[in-house]
Amino acid sequence: MKDTGIGIPYGLQSSIFDQFTKARRQGLKGEETTGLGMFIVKVIVELHKGKISLESEEGLGTKFIVEIPLDV
Repeated sequence: MKDTGIGIPYGLQSSIFDQFTKARRQGLKGEETTGLGMFIVKVIVELHKGKISLESEEGLGTKFIVEIPLDV
């Protein structure tokens, strides 16, 4: 999945898949978050023996890469 939003700061990228990580920062419109969304996605992907990663640059957007083996 790819967007052209505000991106994820480099310092937050390593913890974005951790439970209760809240990616609050300037540029968001006051959205409320539980900090569980990307953690839940990671758990589901790993249950399928897959991997999830991201590429992001502030101001340019974010791309999430999900890889799930076909032999699952």
